[in-house]
Amino acid sequence: MANTTTAAAPAIILSLAVSLLAGCSGRGAPPPAGASAPPPPSGSAAPPERPPEPPSAEETPTLELPADRQTIVPVSEGRGPSEVPAFQPVGDVYTIYFACTGGGAASLRARPVGKDNPARCDGTQTHGIIIHDGGPQRVEIRAGSHAAWKLAVLDGTPPWAEIG
Repeated sequence: MANTTTAAAPAIILSLAVSLLAGCSGRGAPPPAGASAPPPPSGSAAPPERPPEPPSAEETPTLELPADRQTIVPVSEGRGPSEVPAFQPVGDVYTIYFACTGGGAASLRARPVGKDNPARCDGTQTHGIIIHDGGPQRVEIRAGSHAAWKLAVLDGTPPWAEIG
């Protein structure tokens, strides 16, 4: 019987030592009364971002459109990434008019053509002329969540860029 007790003694001492070390590490133990909670460990997730607020009037971009072109997609506005619902152009060429504010850059992708049109989000109006093979078209807007934008799609080319 003496051998059984002495054989179990090292296991009990080891278990006690591990328990004491775990207790001294401060993990899992509440902070002493009056002490502030420790900072979260590094690498922990940041609090979720709040959704962006709607742009103010001075942040909203403006679009100037030629009056002599048929509107395919009326002026729409938004914030951040988006996609214009499918539309059917009249001819084989259409123009995307786009303006963006909020800083950074944006990109417009005409689909199914797949052509990217870069844009700056500094209030400058830009346009992309798209030549397509027919069928429904879409425009994907790739912009940061703080970018406020306006977009319209008109049939044909801009008056100053006639394709001959």
